[in-house]
Amino acid sequence: MNKGIIVFFLIFGIVFSGTGCSFRKPYVQVDYAKDLTQSGLKAYQQGDFYRALRLFDKALTVYRRLDHGNGIIENLNAMGRIYLDAGQLETAHTFFQEAYRRLDQITPPSLALTTLNYLAQITVLTMSPEQAFSYLDQAQTLLDAHPDAAQQALLLNTRGFVLKYAGQIEAATVCYQQALEINKKHHYPAGVATNLSNLGLVALEQNRYPAATNYFQQALEWDRKLENSRGIGLDLRYLGDVESAQQQWQAAASYYERSLNLHIALGLTHQVETDLRRLYAVYQQQGDNVRAEQIKTQLDQLK
Repeated sequence: MNKGIIVFFLIFGIVFSGTGCSFRKPYVQVDYAKDLTQSGLKAYQQGDFYRALRLFDKALTVYRRLDHGNGIIENLNAMGRIYLDAGQLETAHTFFQEAYRRLDQITPPSLALTTLNYLAQITVLTMSPEQAFSYLDQAQTLLDAHPDAAQQALLLNTRGFVLKYAGQIEAATVCYQQALEINKKHHYPAGVATNLSNLGLVALEQNRYPAATNYFQQALEWDRKLENSRGIGLDLRYLGDVESAQQQWQAAASYYERSLNLHIALGLTHQVETDLRRLYAVYQQQGDNVRAEQIKTQLDQLK
């Protein structure tokens, strides 16, 4: 073959392969961002929250460069959830608010519902139950137009959370029970674990200790099956709270120590501090001044 023709084909191939790449590039970037988000979700499930946050942030950056609305909203919600878990409520609220502002007519209902649920949760903690109920009502209107069992269970659980925070314990219990029934019927294990844990908190507040223990033990079993580190840590702490409420100090300390060790491994300073404060109170009740002083030192080091 003539060398000139060979050179022409080489140049032609290079130019058009480059052009092809330029056309495919947005799709390649979206796929890359999706992989980052999925990896972030996996890291979150495993309790590696710092890695999850980095992955979500990288995905968010890619999506922002492409003005990809759904991807932006999804990762804003994911990052907000991590800050919510860490007790950084103002930061979490900022992420959820931006996600909310980006909702429009073409946003998938499931994504919009997730955003409204998170916003209701953070709002009742930082602002007022009234505003939280407003977001829940928006979510219910959307859900009525686009029925979905998983989202209905999530909305009921969030409504229960807001009601409990507003002091309406009986109404909250009804919501949690309805959510649990839906999650069991449709085999949503993560939802089942969450509902059981919330029912345990209600029972604990009502001083129904055997019922609370039963709910938390069931939740712990589900979270272990799911390898949900965050859930396991909270279940252990709640079991400690039940024992502490009954002045079973040794049993309470055992649960709190296990919760503490797990949260230290996860690097969740906010949760570590909560566990330490519980332990400090327990050791004071036991009259174990040496251990109480050790815990106090650990608390001081967190400041």
